[in-house]
Amino acid sequence: CPLNSGYLSAEPRNRGKPVDDMLLVDEMQQSLGRNPDGKHLIILHTKGSHFNYTQRYPRSFAQWKPECIGVDSGCTKAQMINSYDNSVTYVDHFISSVIDQVRDKKAIVFYAADHGESINEREHLHGTPRELAPPEQFRVPMMVWMSDKYLENPVNAQAFAQLKKAADMKVPRRHVELYDTIMGCLGYTSPDGGINENNNWCHIPQTKEAAAN
Repeated sequence: CPLNSGYLSAEPRNRGKPVDDMLLVDEMQQSLGRNPDGKHLIILHTKGSHFNYTQRYPRSFAQWKPECIGVDSGCTKAQMINSYDNSVTYVDHFISSVIDQVRDKKAIVFYAADHGESINEREHLHGTPRELAPPEQFRVPMMVWMSDKYLENPVNAQAFAQLKKAADMKVPRRHVELYDTIMGCLGYTSPDGGINENNNWCHIPQTKEAAAN
């Protein structure tokens, strides 16, 4: 069930309103209600902290001021950073709301930003060619959350412990590894190589004794 906040905002019922990622939470709740049993994959495509930052959060989340209102060419670096920080706070609220929808279910939530932003005096940048891009544009946060019900299964709990162990090692990960990780953390295996265990953050390496048996 793929859901996109931009598409939802373009629907007649939402026209004239700001593009608000929280629309996705309502749609997610409805999707879960229509499919209460069995396996359920929901993909949420958000606006997140994409420019224009001030349009990404309601006034109640304008914690840092002054903000960059309007075109960025008329804003200082400090104003743009304030607006960006406010948008990140709203992203945090969004993720928390998503988790609340599945907290009582056997569920996993993955979150990944597609890119970062470079904020300089009177400009904001992203999508710079890799060989030229500064680290903040391609080093982005990823998050994995598993519900208590999901972790009641010892195999899932062991996989989550492995994932946390990998995170503690501070080894950089790549977006290309998400497919293998999502499938692996859900317990799927692929003897024919469809899932690359080297990219699966939940993969538990076999001990020499287990491999011998």
